[in-house]
Amino acid sequence: MAAFANEPLHKDSILVTILRDLGAVQYVKTNVPVAMMMAETNNNVWGETRNPLHKHLSPGGSSGGESALISFFASPLGIGTDIGGSIRIPAAWCNLYGLKPSFGRYPHYGAKPGIAGQEYILSVNGPMARSLKTLQLYSESVLSDKCDPGMSITSVSLFPGGKNVIQPPGRKLRFGLIGAEDGLVHVHPPVERALKMTQDALEKQGHEVIPWSTEDHEAIVKVSSSDY
Repeated sequence: MAAFANEPLHKDSILVTILRDLGAVQYVKTNVPVAMMMAETNNNVWGETRNPLHKHLSPGGSSGGESALISFFASPLGIGTDIGGSIRIPAAWCNLYGLKPSFGRYPHYGAKPGIAGQEYILSVNGPMARSLKTLQLYSESVLSDKCDPGMSITSVSLFPGGKNVIQPPGRKLRFGLIGAEDGLVHVHPPVERALKMTQDALEKQGHEVIPWSTEDHEAIVKVSSSDY
């Protein structure tokens, strides 16, 4: 937002401190759209960011500047933020891997929110990279014993280093999966293929995949958006 253009922060967020202590080299902050919640990247301060794979397309949003930078091979790893797709959309549009974690998995304290004090729609941060291995390295490092991701923050759900979190070892998991059709839209063929590959891979490892019905979602949205 242009209103914040001349208001620099005077203290790092917890995640920035953790990454610096781990040896990360932080050299650039990338572009985002006005108010963040858009599937493109354009604002009145820095202007428009375009897709590095095709300049007439968008890199997505809201973490579109980050996805463009990584896709350009100008950075091996970046951090995006996400509520409704702001990591996942730019990762998909720039041929990257992105991880949108559950709230509290990665430290978020100290990050500037779009609306201060707003806890109705919770934003999270997560890694973006050109390889799945990089996301794994990031997760294991940020949640490792070398740092304390809690750092007196009650909003972080601690779990051991991203390794051996399934206890007892070998225990099978149960996943809910929204299919290619949610009652409103049908996904594009590449997304449908990815969902099928994911389901097949999980079931091959012995996990249970349950079709997630969306029939109650409309009522949930109406209740959560009402005045009571």
